[in-house]
Amino acid sequence: MNEYENLKRIGIEIARKISRCPKVKAVAFIGSLATEFVDKYSKDIDLVCICDDYPSVKERRRYLGKENYEKFASKFMEIVKRKEIQIDIVFRPVYWFESALKLDPYDEGAERSCLFLLQNLKPIVDKENLIKKMKKKIKYSDEYKRKKIEFCFLILSNTWKINEKLIKRNDIACLGQRFFALLERYVQIIFALNKRYYSDLKWVEKFISQFKIKPKNALSNIRKFSKLGNRKEEIKEKMKLLKQMIKELAELVKKEVPEAKIEKFLERMT
Repeated sequence: MNEYENLKRIGIEIARKISRCPKVKAVAFIGSLATEFVDKYSKDIDLVCICDDYPSVKERRRYLGKENYEKFASKFMEIVKRKEIQIDIVFRPVYWFESALKLDPYDEGAERSCLFLLQNLKPIVDKENLIKKMKKKIKYSDEYKRKKIEFCFLILSNTWKINEKLIKRNDIACLGQRFFALLERYVQIIFALNKRYYSDLKWVEKFISQFKIKPKNALSNIRKFSKLGNRKEEIKEKMKLLKQMIKELAELVKKEVPEAKIEKFLERMT
């Protein structure tokens, strides 16, 4: 049995136990088991329980039974240990999801915390087809894609100008943060082109390797950019590389989403 199959087996066992709790309507894998990005370093299992309301610690442990529980417990999370394997069980009420289903491309909090999770989670137990129904509600529309791309190019252009000032001031600490922000926007646009909600840079290379729509050298450029530091000569190289990456990405956007209005943002970066 390989690592993925072992983690999946334990996750299903825990999911079936907690699903007996009357308040729990569905249980699903999130994280690496949902995306199947498990490797030899994966030693944790992430589950989400969708509930009518939060079950109390006492109530949920009644159904989980004898487990090695971590002392930390809240109404939002339970942590169980099986030797070196940690199982994080997150509890979310139905109304938490419904409040985030606005499909507003400018509400990045909802996208990162809820829409990304819903799009990628893998159901284990779903008593009322709740997950299936919610997944239908978060369908990534063409309008959402266009607005998301335009918004990301807006932020890219604004951050680009700030970076130019930071370089002149030699504000290295802040500059590192801004370079990270620029890379994230570049990645978010690739996610949007493929109609995928975005959360963070974890597993981003795995995701992009599976995407059909991306600049030819996207992965190699992301790796190269990420390895460059903040010495004077490296900063110049980072800016030059990023400018080329954005140019190639813009050409792809013009081809795939010609209705997206990004020209005015690109002009700010020349």
